[in-house]
Amino acid sequence: MHDQSAWARLAMIVARLGADPEYGWWKTDAATITGVSMMNRILPRTGDTAVVLTTAEAAARVHDSHVGSTSVFHLFRLPGSDGLNLEAMISNTEAQRREIKLISTSDREELRSLLAEIALSIPNEAGSGPVSLGSVNQSELLDMLSRLAGLYWIGFRDGKETYPYFVMDVK
Repeated sequence: MHDQSAWARLAMIVARLGADPEYGWWKTDAATITGVSMMNRILPRTGDTAVVLTTAEAAARVHDSHVGSTSVFHLFRLPGSDGLNLEAMISNTEAQRREIKLISTSDREELRSLLAEIALSIPNEAGSGPVSLGSVNQSELLDMLSRLAGLYWIGFRDGKETYPYFVMDVK
């Protein structure tokens, strides 16, 4: 898969936004002010990482419940033997810790700005619920990253729960 760190960054941002109480796309208290504070008190060195991983797991389950979990893929379940293993992708470098801290503690406007940076273009509107992006081959997977970011950005802006998914073209 292309640049897993970019996929991980997008997944962390979307997971945090979807867990924000204003949006509530997936239910978890990990992303609330109290949840973030509690995680950092209980896990002083890894609390921010726990917030991100908890919200990403909630996001994956909700995506699976909307689009299914066989033969289709989404941001939180990518093709390949590992798919999107955020825990394995999160390195223990200082830069990665700063990024996780930023994502786990940013407000929704900051997170939406980070999301807009990843999206190369923003669609006019997002569909509500499952949104098929069609068939994608391995070489198109990196382009899918910005398409997904744009769909999530517009979904959060318009208050429409959006669950983009795709199938892999094995040719």
